[in-house]
Amino acid sequence: MRLALPVALLAGVVVWLSANSAQADSPYGTPRQYYSDYTYVPSHGYGYRTYYFKPTESYAGYKHHYVIYPQNDPQHGYYYNPETQQYWGRCPSQCHGEPLYSLLRPSQRKGVLSQIPPGQFPTPGPLPSIPGAQDNTTLDLAPDNTPVPGAAVTGAPPATPAGTPPANPPAVGVGQGPADPPPPGIPTTTAPPADAPPAEAAAAPIASAG
Repeated sequence: MRLALPVALLAGVVVWLSANSAQADSPYGTPRQYYSDYTYVPSHGYGYRTYYFKPTESYAGYKHHYVIYPQNDPQHGYYYNPETQQYWGRCPSQCHGEPLYSLLRPSQRKGVLSQIPPGQFPTPGPLPSIPGAQDNTTLDLAPDNTPVPGAAVTGAPPATPAGTPPANPPAVGVGQGPADPPPPGIPTTTAPPADAPPAEAAAAPIASAG
């Protein structure tokens, strides 16, 4: 009986610590940043995730960017700001827990990925801050379950994964053929969100693959 009170107190402390840890990211008890699941868009020749973030801890709700995985460069995820309509950096699609990111200089950021020479992306280095953050909180990378489908085949006829409704318009890649479909179970859609980059803005130069 003498142990009942200390055990109850200990349990209460654990619950209190867990609750406060979950709420540490913002006053609203919500995380500072997170990613949506991966979705493949056959009609646009890329897969994408939505990156949600709070510029400050007290920001109510979320701002968002997109991480675009072009079918002809599946080894990279390109970060796209829908407000400026520009790509601002990239990271390997599979970082294996390493904090790697290539941040473009403001003058090098473009709205069309193929207009950014591959050499302008610096060697992957430390992660940048969350966009707009004043407290230098570091951007976190996407989950490690991003699929890496096969690269596009030049000259191949348009194709879509089995079971995907016919695309309208048909699959595009600015002169490139379709990529291999993602693994079974990966969701597909006929169109990304309205403020995501159009197909012609998301085709990476072939030289940037790998």
